[in-house]
Amino acid sequence: MTTVENFVESTKKPISLSDLVTTKEKVYFAIILALNIAVILLSIISIVFIFYIILFALFGLIMQGFFLGYIQGNAVKLSQKQYPEVFEMAQELTLKLGMNKMPDFYLLESGGLLNAAASKFISRDFVIIYSDVLEIAYQDKDGMDALKFIIAHELVHVKRDHVFKHMALSPTILTPLLGVAYSRACERTCDIISTHLVPEGAVKGLSLLCAGKGIYKRLNLDEYLENAKDDNGIWSELSEYFATHPHLFKRIACARNIVESNNNVVNV
Repeated sequence: MTTVENFVESTKKPISLSDLVTTKEKVYFAIILALNIAVILLSIISIVFIFYIILFALFGLIMQGFFLGYIQGNAVKLSQKQYPEVFEMAQELTLKLGMNKMPDFYLLESGGLLNAAASKFISRDFVIIYSDVLEIAYQDKDGMDALKFIIAHELVHVKRDHVFKHMALSPTILTPLLGVAYSRACERTCDIISTHLVPEGAVKGLSLLCAGKGIYKRLNLDEYLENAKDDNGIWSELSEYFATHPHLFKRIACARNIVESNNNVVNV
C-alpha cells in the first residue's frame, strides 16, 4: 500500500492515501450517484428517455475520441527519448501512487496558458502538460519542483478515476451547483494528496498558476493571502459556488498549511 510517512516523527502511524480523500468528495459522489441511479430507474419506464441517455453517452464518447485524436495529432508524446527527465518524473510518481499503469503523457503548445489536464478515452488515460509549464521547469529547480507537483495533481485525478466518474455520472453531474461542488471537492483531494507527495513543489506550483511565469517566485505569499482573505466577500464566495476549482488563494493556503505542519515524503 502506498503510504505517506513523516520522517521527523517516524514513530507516527503511516497515513494511507485513501485517508487524504476529502469528506466532501465522498459525500457529493454519493449524492450524485444516488440521483443517477434514480434517473436510470425512471428511464426504465420510458423507452424514449433511455434513447436520450444512450444518445448523450455516445455523443460524450465521440467527443472524447475527437479530443484524443487532436492530442495525438498535435501534441508531443513524452518518452525515454522525448523529454526524458519529465517522463522519468512521471514514472516515479506513478509508482508512488501505486498505479498499475502509467498514463500517456503529452506536451501541448497552449499559447501561454499555464496548466495541465487529465483525460480518458474508454480505458486509456492520458495527461496533457501545457508547454509553458515545461518551459519554466527547465529553467531552474524551482520550476522543476512546481512541474512535479502539477504532474502529481493530474496523476491523482487518474488514480481516483475522476474523469471516468464525471462521464459515468452524466447527466446528473450537470445538476446546477452540485456538479461543480463535486468537481471542487475532487480538486481539493488532488491538491492534498499531491502536496503530501511533492511538498517541495506544492506552493511553487500553485503560485505559478496564480502569478504566472517569470514573476511567480517574487510573489509575497503572506501579503497575497492576507489581501485575498480581506477581499473574500459575498461576491467572491458566490463566484466560487459556480466554479469547478476552489479559489487559488484557498488552495495555496491549504498547501502551505500541510507543508508547514508535515515534512512528508512518500514511500512505497
